[in-house]
Amino acid sequence: MHDFFHEIRIGLTILYELTDPRKKMEKKRQLSEEDQDRVNEYLSSGYNKTEKKPYHPWILLLILFLVVSAIGFFALWFAKFMGIE
Repeated sequence: MHDFFHEIRIGLTILYELTDPRKKMEKKRQLSEEDQDRVNEYLSSGYNKTEKKPYHPWILLLILFLVVSAIGFFALWFAKFMGIE
């Protein structure tokens, strides 16, 4: 049983090392300096940039409350309609 947990710990350690984002950042560049400059220029140009509306969580919460309330009232009405009290 001890060997089983030891193998799991080793497997998790290997998995963590393979998926560690810091390790991915340390990999050497795959683009040449010239290509990287062109990519950076394109990304900073704002060609496909769109303005986003601000996020309003209270509106989402209100909609959720209204939907859940409507389902609840429908369930109460349906129970009375079927004669269940």
